[in-house]
Amino acid sequence: MGVSFCPLARGETALPASTTSSDQSTPLYFSLPAPRGQILDARGVALARNTTVRRLMLQVPPLNNETPELFCEWVKAQWPEVLNRHPDAVRPTDEFLTEHFQHRRLLPIAISSTKAMDAAAGSEVAPLSCLSWRAEYQRDYPNAEAAAHVVGYVAPAGPVANGPLHHGEPLWRPVEGREGLEKELDKELAGQPGLLMMSFDHKTLLWEEKVILAPQPGNDVVTTLGLPTQKSAEKALLESKRAGALVIVNASNGDVLAMASAPTFNPAIFASGMMQDEFDQFTSQPSQPLHHRAVASLYPPGSVFKPFVALGILRAGAVPADTRILCGPELEIDGRKFGNWSDSDYGMFDLRAAMVRSCNTYFYQAAIASGAKPIADVARQFGFGSRPTFPLPNLAGGTLPSKISNRQALANFSIGQGDVLVCPLQVAVAMAALANDGGRPHPRLVSQVQSQNRDIVSITTVKAMGVLDASPEDLESIRKGMYGVVNHQQGTATKARQKDLPIYGKTGTAQWSNQGKKANVVWFGGFVMHSTPPIAFVVALEGKSGETISGGQTAAPVMAKVLADIAASPSDHGIKIEKIEAPFQDDPLINDPAMIPVLAGQVGVPTVQPASLSASPDASILSSSPVMAAPAPAPVLKLSEVSAPSSGEIGSNQSPVETISDNKPVVKKVMVFPGQNPEPPPDTRSVAALPVEIEVRRKTPDQADVVVVPKAEAVEPQPPIVEAPVAIAVESPPPSSGSREPPKALPVIDTPPAMEPPEAPAPAKTKRRGFLFFGNGDDDGE
Repeated sequence: MGVSFCPLARGETALPASTTSSDQSTPLYFSLPAPRGQILDARGVALARNTTVRRLMLQVPPLNNETPELFCEWVKAQWPEVLNRHPDAVRPTDEFLTEHFQHRRLLPIAISSTKAMDAAAGSEVAPLSCLSWRAEYQRDYPNAEAAAHVVGYVAPAGPVANGPLHHGEPLWRPVEGREGLEKELDKELAGQPGLLMMSFDHKTLLWEEKVILAPQPGNDVVTTLGLPTQKSAEKALLESKRAGALVIVNASNGDVLAMASAPTFNPAIFASGMMQDEFDQFTSQPSQPLHHRAVASLYPPGSVFKPFVALGILRAGAVPADTRILCGPELEIDGRKFGNWSDSDYGMFDLRAAMVRSCNTYFYQAAIASGAKPIADVARQFGFGSRPTFPLPNLAGGTLPSKISNRQALANFSIGQGDVLVCPLQVAVAMAALANDGGRPHPRLVSQVQSQNRDIVSITTVKAMGVLDASPEDLESIRKGMYGVVNHQQGTATKARQKDLPIYGKTGTAQWSNQGKKANVVWFGGFVMHSTPPIAFVVALEGKSGETISGGQTAAPVMAKVLADIAASPSDHGIKIEKIEAPFQDDPLINDPAMIPVLAGQVGVPTVQPASLSASPDASILSSSPVMAAPAPAPVLKLSEVSAPSSGEIGSNQSPVETISDNKPVVKKVMVFPGQNPEPPPDTRSVAALPVEIEVRRKTPDQADVVVVPKAEAVEPQPPIVEAPVAIAVESPPPSSGSREPPKALPVIDTPPAMEPPEAPAPAKTKRRGFLFFGNGDDDGE
């Protein structure tokens, strides 16, 4: 009769050996595949687990005349009855049967795919004694597509064995990780196989089966993901009907709360194996469903890069946050016109206005005045251009320009175009640093590995990637601008606004090549500080060639859905929301240059012709009179002056946080991250290592504390190495008689608080005009 070769579950004893003996027995030894460990979310919900399935087996009994031909004829004769009972059975080819007869005559033949245990249990095999069920382990993904790119998938290791028998070969095909955590942590998940002995008598009948060594299950991997948050992110991406990625991280410690990529796939389709032609057809789809866009795609960041450019400008000291720069629809730089996304914005912009309106011409001028080095230094400190340690394959590190040799290249760099590429994970972690007062956490996806008895095997500690040398005033200036992006009536991301949840954000629209055709990629990134934990996020969506999309109109609503879902049921997402009103802003942002008074001893735009950027390249232009000198820096409060452990160097394990109040002493908080191998809390499947806050107080000085940075290096104008393409106007209607000429210079006025310009009406809506020069910054959809 047929025999079922079933693996032993944990805790079961080996089958008792038969008392029958034979001098002509043939022992065979097989490896018993071990059950893989589970992959769990932060609350212990299974994202990947094992299930027991059964496979229909056919055992050919001893024949009177053992020949390959008779072996095949016997199978053919039995097959009608087999199909009558099991219509889905698959008859092996004669070639396969012949090879099996030659090398594996003693073993049964698999004649079906795997079936769930309940389906198999309801199928009677008697009176056909040649049929039996064999139990196997199979990978199961109970939440289907949820977190598919993070979890990855498994596939059978190697082809179906049908050649000569080898000592210790697997009883059935084991699986191995092919993508995601299944691949990167395959050793931790795989476990240790067992050993099974099977003895056959001279009549090819099994007379003894014994488990010599029981298999050891693999370890469970506990991730930082929250399944409800992950599902919400994937649903929002799916509803956008676009390829892209969405990442949400805990801004305090870098835990990845959600990491979605679209389009997605169901990893279960690979678990039991797939034919090569089916796999090739699946992977050749233009949408590339297996591609993990959150970590493996590199995009130009566009204007979502501007908060970090702005911080570099502020650190350089050449253009303080309240300095106003004359900006218009375009700016001529060394003979080429660089455009703004809107031709309705014209006037005097300070940093906040430039962030809210995402004014390219402000950033061109401020970056040239500050130089490339302080901006590039800040970008590197925020993690751009480097690959973090992260347990997923194909992680992209992004690129930053190694050298910016002319002002045209610097203008491109200032709006996140040119030789700068980032992946969504990098942007989310960088946004976390802005929310975390300059402490950049290391992204963490796996919190711990534990045995199936819940014994801790290893813990991934929370740590900081670096501490940014940024003053609280500079960070606050960036945040004011990002708040206005979402909550000002002229902001580019008003569609992400939540009345009871202050959101800080930045939109971005950039040009890139999508399958060899020019298209846009749009961004919305930012953070929420009034939550426990604070969260940082980013969404990036891919456009199609010829399609008009924008960060504010396309990407921001996607993130708004997820944030609204979290705010509606925060406990489901493991987040506490502090309900606080998010004030709506409608103050005038842009001042008319004619209404700005000329201050004594300063260069006034209405009366002085400034140095032209289109003049002969001369490094002295960057430090000439059109840019007012920055005020002298205030005394520095160094971390070494406080009693708490501190370090201002990149790569330290601490993250300083400063808060300043008008009537209270300065409070400096240092985020002290736990050391190696902290003790896990009892009775839990997941360790969430939280930072410990240490408060240090210091009397408030006469002037607010700032961080002293080296003087910005002037950009040495040189001929470009590669000729850049000329800007192309997408829409270029002839200028009316009342239109203003775009500036060719760098006019700047530093307006003191006592001489604020009177309110100006909001700019009138006019026909949009865009300029394509490696992309054109944001487009708020007007």
